[in-house]
Amino acid sequence: MKYLKYLLFCFLFYLIIISPSEIKENVTSSLILWVNYVLPILFPVFIVTDLIIQNDLTNKIGSFLSPLFSFLFNISKRSSVIIILSIFAGNPSSARILKNLIEKDEISIAEANYILSFTSFANPIFIYNVFGIAFFKNYTVGLILLISHYSSNFIIALFNRPKEKFTSNSDDIKSTNIVESISKNIQVVLNIAGFIVFINVIKLVLTEFIQNKTTIIYLIINGMFEFVSGIQYIADSDEDLKLLVGLASFTLGFAGIAIHLQVYSLIYEKLSYMKYLIARFVQGILSFFITLLIFNFFYIEAVTVTKNYYSLIYLFLVLLLIRKNSSE
Repeated sequence: MKYLKYLLFCFLFYLIIISPSEIKENVTSSLILWVNYVLPILFPVFIVTDLIIQNDLTNKIGSFLSPLFSFLFNISKRSSVIIILSIFAGNPSSARILKNLIEKDEISIAEANYILSFTSFANPIFIYNVFGIAFFKNYTVGLILLISHYSSNFIIALFNRPKEKFTSNSDDIKSTNIVESISKNIQVVLNIAGFIVFINVIKLVLTEFIQNKTTIIYLIINGMFEFVSGIQYIADSDEDLKLLVGLASFTLGFAGIAIHLQVYSLIYEKLSYMKYLIARFVQGILSFFITLLIFNFFYIEAVTVTKNYYSLIYLFLVLLLIRKNSSE
C-alpha cells in the first residue's frame, strides 16, 4: 500500500509535467463547480444552523422530536439534536459534533459510532436545488433523491438499533457566537473546495486511460470520488433516466471519497472509520434500490422550476430568530 501511494504521487507529478493544460482545466472546472453550487448554498446553511444552535432552537426541536427518536433508535435527547443538526448542516457536521463531544467526554464511543453510522446526510436544500433542479432540471427528481437518501440512513439506524438505550448526563450542545461561526465555516467551505480539487485531480489521473467514459461502471467510479461533480456527470449522461437517478442516489449515499477524507480526519483517533465506510456502502446500495422502487410513483416528466425556494426558508428562519430575540 505504501509503494502504491508513492507510485500514485509520482504518476500525478508526471501528469502535471506532461499535461499541465488538463490539470489546469480540471482544477478550474472543480473551482467553478464549488463557486456556482457548493459555496452559495452550504455557507449560508452552515451560518443559519449555527444561529439556530445559538438561539437554543435545536434543544426545543429536540424536545419535540426526542421521544420519537428515542423510541425508534434508543438514543438520548442529545443524540436527537445531533441528528437534526446533521440533516440541516450536511456532511461532515455529525463527525465534527461527535468529535467535540468525545473530547469533552460527554458521549460514549459506542453511541458516537452508532450515531455516525446513520447521520451521513447531504443538506436537503442542496439535494433539492442543486441535484434535482440544477442538474436533472426536475424538482420531482430532487424529491426522489431526498426520500431515498434519508430513508436509507434511517433503515441503517433501525437495523443497528442498540438493545439498551443510550443516556447522557447533559442534553445540551454548546453554541458559538456569530463571529466564531463565520470564521469557522469559512474555513470549512475552503476545506471543501480543497478536497474537491484534490480528489478530482486524483480521479483524472486514475481514469486517464479509460477510453469509454460513458459506461455505467465509469459513472459509478466517477461518482465515488466526489459526489457533486459525480452526480453532475451522471445527470449529463444519455442513459435511462430512472437508472441515472438510481446511480445518483447511490453516489449521494456513499458520499464520495472527498467527504470520507473529511470525516476520517475528524474521527480517526477515536471512532471506527471502517464502520462508517461499510455503512456508506450499505446506504448507497439501499438508496439505489429505494429509488428504483419509488421512481414511478413520484416522477413527473418536464416538471421544472426557476425560483430558488430555499431563499424563503432562510428568510423564515431569520425572521423566527429576530422574533425570538425581540421577545426576550
